[in-house]
Amino acid sequence: MKRQHVATSISLLLLMLAGPPTAAQAQSDNAQTTATESNTNETLPRANRFDRALQFSNVGQRMTLYLEQLRNRLRNAAGIAEREKENFITSLNEDISYLQSEAISIGKARTDEDLDARRERLREYWLTHERRVKFLAGALLSSHVRFTIERMEGLQPKAAELIKRLTDEGDENVDVLKDAYDTFTSYVTAARTEYDEARTSFQQIETSDDPQALFVAGHDHLKAAHESLRMARKTFKELLVSLRKALPPTENATTTQSDYNQ
Repeated sequence: MKRQHVATSISLLLLMLAGPPTAAQAQSDNAQTTATESNTNETLPRANRFDRALQFSNVGQRMTLYLEQLRNRLRNAAGIAEREKENFITSLNEDISYLQSEAISIGKARTDEDLDARRERLREYWLTHERRVKFLAGALLSSHVRFTIERMEGLQPKAAELIKRLTDEGDENVDVLKDAYDTFTSYVTAARTEYDEARTSFQQIETSDDPQALFVAGHDHLKAAHESLRMARKTFKELLVSLRKALPPTENATTTQSDYNQ
């Protein structure tokens, strides 16, 4: 996996975990707000209302920023079908537009009741769409791993063909090549298995009572897949060295190394 893909995945996870509140957090915040307001006068001072409006507006802007970053990364992601990617982006654009409008409208509240109503609309909208956002984040994380797995799987047939040819020619080092190839394919298979587990977790997010747990579980599977891919790349480089030694000089310069660098 390319370094920028790993960095994107990690930063996206951190942003998700530190981003807009989960349902449980939002409920806790609402309970604290209710308790606080019950100890105040029915009408809060204007300055207090302004401060609260600014706070709620900032939350809306933070939600919007997160969705914009997610949309931009999805737009540039490899490993996602174009039609599926377009559907994801269209959905996110609608969410972004709504949240931008609500964040602006909060600052126009003229009474405490109006402010609370606008804040509640914003909170309910996020809680309603939270699962969808986590699913989209999971789709983005998965796409990078899937892209790398498919590249690695694409290298297997040509390497197997070369090893078979060397076997038929009676190359004395063919057993070393076979061992390296078997190790390489086992790492790729392990990565595919972990990817499938991650995909299953992410696909269940939208109907789960605990989407965050599934998101974290999916990410853990992707971390395991990434580690297997790291080892697969290491093993394949070793395999390439052995193949280049075994193949005629005029042939090894144009064979698997060019495929590997694609």
